[in-house]
Amino acid sequence: MKSTAAALASLLMAAGLCLVQAGGLQGATRAVPYICIAAGCGLFGLGMGSAVSERALGGDPELKSNSISSGTTNAT
Repeated sequence: MKSTAAALASLLMAAGLCLVQAGGLQGATRAVPYICIAAGCGLFGLGMGSAVSERALGGDPELKSNSISSGTTNAT
């Protein structure tokens, strides 16, 4: 799933950048490349956040299960 999201994010960003370089869009369609870039960056950021979180919590299964089940962190 993560590789699919990363591939889709890369594809959206590349398509948006190509459309910006190509130019020639008129009216409301001039916003399409920037929407593609924004959606691609959002997907990429979501995937990176999940990967960093998983790597950070990967060494401590108890902490990982607590953060997933409660949705909060335990401050002492």
